[in-house]
Amino acid sequence: MAVKVFECELTEDEEIVLRIRKPGMRMFSPEVRGHMLSARKEMLMAMRNLIDAALAGLTEKEEEEHKTRRTEIRVE
Repeated sequence: MAVKVFECELTEDEEIVLRIRKPGMRMFSPEVRGHMLSARKEMLMAMRNLIDAALAGLTEKEEEEHKTRRTEIRVE
């Protein structure tokens, strides 16, 4: 029986759903466990990069909104 550790789904709303299941590591050899732990770490780092990119996009969007909100007031 195959064990799915990572499951990725694209919804109709174009959302990406990622499920990470904790595998029963005892059933694998030490070499396989090492590869799986490395793969999990790489996937988590990729997720962190996606979150960082999303935060950077929000920051840029907020900065643009602040720029467009400024108006010039003439004082007589």
